Amino acid sequence: MRKEHVAAGAPRDTPPGFPRGVGGKGEGEPPAGGTRRRSAERGLYQLLIELPRPRRLRIGALGRCSLPAGYYVYTGPAQGGLAGRVGRHLRGGGKRHWHIDYLLAAATVRCAITLPGGRVGECAWHARARTLMADVAGAREPVRGFGASDCRCTSHLLYAPRWPLGALLTLLPGG
Repeated sequence: MRKEHVAAGAPRDTPPGFPRGVGGKGEGEPPAGGTRRRSAERGLYQLLIELPRPRRLRIGALGRCSLPAGYYVYTGPAQGGLAGRVGRHLRGGGKRHWHIDYLLAAATVRCAITLPGGRVGECAWHARARTLMADVAGAREPVRGFGASDCRCTSHLLYAPRWPLGALLTLLPGG
């Protein structure tokens, strides 16, 4: 099983522990004289997201949800290809199709972790992240059913009031 870490859009105010200079704007551009190629490799991804202030958002069929300021970890599948799915979330805009699209309209992706292949299930990877974040004070699943309308999980979204990357480092290569 191969793990891959992709960080995106590191701003000047990057939280501690964020790997600067990896990913972000400009990557994925077509080579000179060439065309952009999308990887159709399936897999899973986790987005580490910052919501700078408390918000009450309408999240599709879930309705209006109150979300505190802080950091969120979303686990999702990329059946049509990791590069395309993660790229879509990093670009933003576009039609709101998934629960995560509604949150990302008000928040910023700080980091993306990808897990190519299909050996680990989405629910299992989310459960692993939830276990790793158990020691982060205030960590919880803030919205029942978020990203989990096709499974029996409570949610595929985690919340932490402070930057949780340290708790998630074992999800990265060599962790």
